Amino acid sequence: MEYQDQERRRDKRIKHPFTARVRVYQEGVEHEESHKWNVVTVRDLSAGGISFNYTEKMQLGTVIEFNIALPFTEELIHCLGKVC
Repeated sequence: MEYQDQERRRDKRIKHPFTARVRVYQEGVEHEESHKWNVVTVRDLSAGGISFNYTEKMQLGTVIEFNIALPFTEELIHCLGKVC
């Protein structure tokens, strides 16, 4: 579904489908087997945020960790973010 109202975002969004890995951030649990990454499809990305499809509902304020694989680079972009 395409947004039909006036655009209020301050950052231009890149609308190109690609994948990222995401998980709920838990400090000090980076190598535990129970804390696995999930692959998601990114809908769009900007300097101010990322929009992606996820199978589970996340609570507002949840801190997430994600690795973004952009099609024009081999390096992963590692980030922390908060569900808004």
